[in-house]
Amino acid sequence: MAIKKKITELPACTDFTNLWTIGVDGSRKSVKVSLGYIKEVVDGMIEATDDANDAAETANTAAQNADRSRQQIEVNEATRQQNEITRQSYEQTRGQNEQTRQSNESARGAAENQRGQNESGRTSAENARVQAENERVTSENTRNSNETTRNQNEQTRIAQENARVQAETTRQTDWTNFFSDTLSTGVRKLWSDFWSSINSSWNGFFGTSADDANGVRKIWSTFYNAATSGWNGFFGTSADDTNGVRKIWTTWYVSVQSSWATFFGATSSDGVQGEWATLKSDAQSATSSANSAASLANTKAGLANEKAALAAAAAELAAEKAALADEKASLANEKAALAAEKAALADQKAALADQKATEAGYVNASLSGTTLTVTNRNNQSTSTDLKGDKGDKGDQGDAFEYSDFTPEQLAALKGEKGDKGDKGDKGDTGDAFTYSDFTPEQLAALKGEKGDKGDKGDKGDTGAQGEQGIQGEQGIQGEAGSTGATPSVSATASVDSNTGTPSVVVTKSGTDEAPSFLFAFSGLKGDKGDKGDTPTPEESGIGVGTCSTAAATTTKEVVLSGYNLVPNGFISVTFANDVPANATLNVNNKGAKPIYHKGAAIEADVIKAGDTVIFGYDGTNYVVSSLGGGDNSGFTIVHDSVTGTDAFTETGGASITHNSTTGTDAFVF
Repeated sequence: MAIKKKITELPACTDFTNLWTIGVDGSRKSVKVSLGYIKEVVDGMIEATDDANDAAETANTAAQNADRSRQQIEVNEATRQQNEITRQSYEQTRGQNEQTRQSNESARGAAENQRGQNESGRTSAENARVQAENERVTSENTRNSNETTRNQNEQTRIAQENARVQAETTRQTDWTNFFSDTLSTGVRKLWSDFWSSINSSWNGFFGTSADDANGVRKIWSTFYNAATSGWNGFFGTSADDTNGVRKIWTTWYVSVQSSWATFFGATSSDGVQGEWATLKSDAQSATSSANSAASLANTKAGLANEKAALAAAAAELAAEKAALADEKASLANEKAALAAEKAALADQKAALADQKATEAGYVNASLSGTTLTVTNRNNQSTSTDLKGDKGDKGDQGDAFEYSDFTPEQLAALKGEKGDKGDKGDKGDTGDAFTYSDFTPEQLAALKGEKGDKGDKGDKGDTGAQGEQGIQGEQGIQGEAGSTGATPSVSATASVDSNTGTPSVVVTKSGTDEAPSFLFAFSGLKGDKGDKGDTPTPEESGIGVGTCSTAAATTTKEVVLSGYNLVPNGFISVTFANDVPANATLNVNNKGAKPIYHKGAAIEADVIKAGDTVIFGYDGTNYVVSSLGGGDNSGFTIVHDSVTGTDAFTETGGASITHNSTTGTDAFVF
């Protein structure tokens, strides 16, 4: 025996996928109906309804514009009549102005003769100006030649200065490498390695005790006891014995002293000292020669500039004379043109009156879609499509760079000081710091404080007064400083999804020459808005109604209080009479909409008296979703305030559930 359960006792279903119900086809045979397909149709109805609403809004706007145009046309008609009177008055004035124009034309002829005479004077002045311009160009060429020579001398000086700087850099590098404590060839490194080797092997060499058989002390004791006669063989019979240790040590020491003196030089003019003094002297001489040559080139360029300025002044005077002649000729032309303008002005006023009268003749306008049609009083029509062509896609904008910010924007982007970050991981061991890593400022900072003043020495004997010395030569000009590097600044930005008070954290990285800034924005996202009001089922287009319209009447009126015509809504209607072919449904006086069944207008004998039918509104038609007998007296609409769902059900029949929280509808038999 089958077990009956109430709908409320069945498990809930919130998805139409692979969900089926029972329906009746045109032959009144039971068939299975895919609720997933119904959902797809309903989704299409929603999209089509949105498009229709947009089109309706556009049409309403166009209709309002057309109505305003009609009102303006009525005003323009009255204006046209007034303009016609004004035009006639202008026409009379134009005749009078024509007579004046002819008189002014005679005056213009006389002025033209005077202009010809002035033109001859202007031509003579122009010839004088051209001659002066040629002299100025010659002087300018001379100045350019001198400027080129100066630039070449300056380039030579810069090249010599660069050579001096390179030599100084090489000297500092060689000096640093020679005394380096990290390079394998550095004196300090060699000494450190040598000392470490001796220190670590001391015990191994001398032995841990006097009795250590492997130590030098034990070996020496044994050797001394066994071969006292070998002493002279080890140390040599004298200091000059070439096989003795004393001679070998003396020879090595003398060789080291000789190599040291050869490398550094015995005097300030030998070795490294001499090379540095020579290099410095050569650089100073080259700098002095380059400065002298540049000074001479500047003097020559100054003289050329003065000559060019004199030539330019002469050309300017000639140009002023020519301009004066042009002004006289132009004045004569202006007088003649003024007479012509007065006559043309009268013509323009008359034409304007004609135009306004013509424009005011439009008496009717209509709008169809986006096409505006205007008809004048002669029943001539002009149509214009108000919808413009779709514009081309714009070019992709440039990436946003740090330089695009204004100082005010950068100041506004700076947030409050952030909390102290966690201690970072220990970094890799860096390279050894060398002399070349110091900047001039850092080298100056390494200089120690001035020492305490020493004790006063004994007073020396007073010497004889010497002769006055000759005045020394003026010192050479100091070296020019190098041009500072222009930093290359870059910036990036990030935005998180947090809400709250907007803030930004700016992190600087990179070097002084190439700094990089990271702008980390937070809190730009707004808080979640309040939940909107939940509509009733009827307001959402869901409800149960009845229809008692006569069988022969195609417009079927349905009583359903509070119902709104909403796309994708479902209604259940019980019909008291048969429904004819091509019938429409008007629910709650929201407008008659066609009844569709199986993709076409409904035919006769599909819906019979007493049938209860469930319709889905797709935005245009009421589509039959379920067709069955009986009445809707068993239907009820229930709202569950806990789950937020609305449902209307029929005992032993169908149910439609609407979840107001998720916005979904479920229709189940």
